[in-house]
Amino acid sequence: GTSSPLDKGKNQELLISRKVEETLDNSRTTLWNLGCRRVTVLLALPTGTEGEHFLQILEWMRMFMSVGESFAGKGATTQLQSAFERQSARYF
Repeated sequence: GTSSPLDKGKNQELLISRKVEETLDNSRTTLWNLGCRRVTVLLALPTGTEGEHFLQILEWMRMFMSVGESFAGKGATTQLQSAFERQSARYF
């Protein structure tokens, strides 16, 4: 059988929709990774482990990682968690 122009149009719309969705997912991951790199740099600053500042950072990181997993998917915070654990070891 031959496809009608309507079927071809719907297939093309579906293909475009999938491509847009894929691009948005990739952009979300890229954006999250950029944010994580910047937060990692901030964590490495000496002031991040000074006294009560660290306790506030601990709370912010918990929230940030929770948002990150919702935004970019499960496992998106692995690299950031590792950086935070290294910084936490310096505090304790």
